[in-house]
Amino acid sequence: MFTFRSYKLLTMRNIKSFIIFSLLLNSLTVFGQIELKNAPGTKFIASNNADTFLISSKPITNREYIIYFLWLSNVYGIDYPAYVTNAIPGIPADKIDLIITETENSSTPFKIIFTYAPTYVKDYIFNPKYIDYPVIGLSKMQANQFCFWLSDRYNEKKLIDNGFFKHNPIQINEDCFVTETYIVDQYYGARIKPETIKWGEGILIPSFRLPTNKELTNAMSCNDIFTDFKAYKYTSTSFLNYWHQLYLKVSENSLKLNYSYKKSELISSPEHEFEISSKNYVELTSEIDEKASGKLIEDFIEIEKDAFGQMPFIILGETSHKVPLIIEKEKLDTTDVINQTIYKLIRFACSIKPNQFKP
Repeated sequence: MFTFRSYKLLTMRNIKSFIIFSLLLNSLTVFGQIELKNAPGTKFIASNNADTFLISSKPITNREYIIYFLWLSNVYGIDYPAYVTNAIPGIPADKIDLIITETENSSTPFKIIFTYAPTYVKDYIFNPKYIDYPVIGLSKMQANQFCFWLSDRYNEKKLIDNGFFKHNPIQINEDCFVTETYIVDQYYGARIKPETIKWGEGILIPSFRLPTNKELTNAMSCNDIFTDFKAYKYTSTSFLNYWHQLYLKVSENSLKLNYSYKKSELISSPEHEFEISSKNYVELTSEIDEKASGKLIEDFIEIEKDAFGQMPFIILGETSHKVPLIIEKEKLDTTDVINQTIYKLIRFACSIKPNQFKP
């Protein structure tokens, strides 16, 4: 017979089971906030609170990389074309100068670039049919540079949303927003408020970067990220949308690319199909050690930003006392194995926790 005592024991057992299950669930998934504000397609993952990190739940897409490339072209393309050309996947180093010479006075520079780039650049990356598929073929250096740029655009948008800046579409050469340069007070830009935000105020976040093997494994084990080789819908709430509207127009059969300040080129869909195999791909990861450098921002105050408006370091995270953890770019892992038969997908990670920084 079912008695009150047995019901009480059963209830206590269920409560204990629920507590254990809840603790297990919390140890494997996310804490509180799911996505980073204005960054759709991001997730906070944790095995415990100390190891919590942010990761993009989908691979970086062709659309996002094209926006990056057009930003480079508009900011650096006139005076530093080699810097821009180096961002094209698969371009041989010995062809850079030749491409620059041929595109210098051309009204169709992208068509010239496509003749020197691997076929997947024209037929896949710049193909409107695959605009929201994962970008492929990047070297680790190119992927690193993209991730750093992406975090700069995020921090720039945060400053705009918080009333410190207005949008500045005309950023040229060293006069462009880079988080670390702004922190050391070497970028003024289109300010509304004259003061420079200091790191401990909780506005700016650390740099996006490639995930480590451990982070990628943790995220995959939680089933909180997508790894399919497919299209991922672009969301207009993205912090990139201002630059998207400025530089890129997408239609069913063409892309309009706005480059090098008020120039544009129309790219039509390729006549032949690009064959995609969803089996031959790997994800790029990094061996970045967040504690690789004990240097402080003060160590770089006297160093001038370079011709591209960048400092020789990035901020990877912060200590419990809100002191930024810095690593010099020369110490970053950029080793790569070139294999054109394998698609290399990229996604970004960031060493932050939910609600650690102000919206």
